[in-house]
Amino acid sequence: MIENFDNLRQILENLSSVKMAAKLHDLGKIPEQILNKCGPLDEQEWKIVREHPSIGAEILEPIEPLADLVPIVQCHHERWNGSGYPAGLKGIAIPLAS
Repeated sequence: MIENFDNLRQILENLSSVKMAAKLHDLGKIPEQILNKCGPLDEQEWKIVREHPSIGAEILEPIEPLADLVPIVQCHHERWNGSGYPAGLKGIAIPLAS
């Protein structure tokens, strides 16, 4: 329980980073024709969807003032149970701000 409060404290201390990451999280944007597709996505389209967090992180990485946002952007589609993407991270391996 105390660990959860420490995590909350960390988020509050880094709130400006979280706000900025929220604005930039889809920087490696998915093409509109895929986002707006009515039917199911094919394998290549899913590959593009799964890669967009990594593309966004790669764009931000060389920008020194935004370096702390890279893990947040990289992991914003990861899920606690490991079913997310791009890396299939689980639990505490996922940055809390993501």
